[in-house]
Amino acid sequence: MPIAVRDVTWSETEEAVRVVVPLKGVKPSKVDIFSTDSYLKVSYPPFLYEAHLYDVVDDNESNALVGNGKVSFTLVKRKQCLWGQLKKGEIPEGQSLKENGEKEEDCVLSKEEAQRLRNEAVETAHEKARQEEQEKAVRKEEEKRQAVKEQIKLDDEERGRVLAAKEQASKQAMVELEEWKEEQTRREEESSKTRVTKRQLTEPAAASRTARSKQRHKKDIFQAAPPPRSGGTITVSFTPRIFPTPSRESKVDEEEEWMKKMTEASRMKAENDKDLGDVEERDPLWLKDKGNEFYRQGNYQAAINAYGHAVRRGGGMPSIFSNRAACYLQLERHQECIKDCTFALDLLEPPIPANLQSRKKAYVRRGTGFARLELYAEALKDYQSALQLSPENPELQTDADRIRSIIQGSRQT
Repeated sequence: MPIAVRDVTWSETEEAVRVVVPLKGVKPSKVDIFSTDSYLKVSYPPFLYEAHLYDVVDDNESNALVGNGKVSFTLVKRKQCLWGQLKKGEIPEGQSLKENGEKEEDCVLSKEEAQRLRNEAVETAHEKARQEEQEKAVRKEEEKRQAVKEQIKLDDEERGRVLAAKEQASKQAMVELEEWKEEQTRREEESSKTRVTKRQLTEPAAASRTARSKQRHKKDIFQAAPPPRSGGTITVSFTPRIFPTPSRESKVDEEEEWMKKMTEASRMKAENDKDLGDVEERDPLWLKDKGNEFYRQGNYQAAINAYGHAVRRGGGMPSIFSNRAACYLQLERHQECIKDCTFALDLLEPPIPANLQSRKKAYVRRGTGFARLELYAEALKDYQSALQLSPENPELQTDADRIRSIIQGSRQT
């Protein structure tokens, strides 16, 4: 139950009523005020003050100030007169029940009457809020319509200015066109006069030339025909070509890049190497052949060493990396095999018919390395690349099918 506030002070004039409600230490932010033209309520838990005003006030002109530990109301009366009491049911100041001739229970509002007045005040406040909301919506809609009208007016003015500018420009263009036509007509007349004058001057000379030409042709008809031309032979030579395929303009850049790589791979470096003494041992091609010989003998580590020396001596040929990858594959060093095959494929770019077999070997060896590491998806991809280069190879097809069946079996399990 809230605690009713009794120590409220008030004063009045014929125009207004001033009511002061003490806040009793409650913060202003906790105060809730509700007022209508006949009801006043201040709630600041646990305290509550409410008053059913003796007469109606102008709620729009009235105000409330919260601060300094109190709420101060200034209520403007609708009728200029003195009330003598603030709330309905109170005894006017300076009178007693006997003088008033009424019983105490008749002066005090009953709970039912107070509740009825309270409900009426709340309903009045709600109705006022609804009316204000409707009026606000009407004003907003009217403002929108007015804004649209203003915008339409501005658009019409702007459109009028644009049309006027276009019309002015059109008139200016027509004037300039007429001037240009007159100028062209004048020039055409002058040119026509000039052509007539030239024709008059040149016609006699042209007639004389035509007569002389006819006379000369009559004489030439009976002269002998000239002898036929002598025969001859033209020798055609073609530029020598390294690649076996026909020359194509679209492949020129790729072939030049390939030849550049092969030239760099074949160039020898004339640096000393403490492990290589003789001149021939510094030749990458000699070292490559030596590695091939070791591979055929089954000495894979010696072949790897020879290929490694060839690479250090500037032998950046794809076949060196591809052959060393084969040695790594024999020694179960699959990571090194995959790495060398990748180097070889990079050096074999761009792909041309001349390096097709080398690319196929590199794909197969790298795919085998992936398969032995159980990386079957990568292995299948390399074998499919090799099959694209050699689609009629049954062994490649068999190996690719075997890897594909392993992948499908692992997915099913």
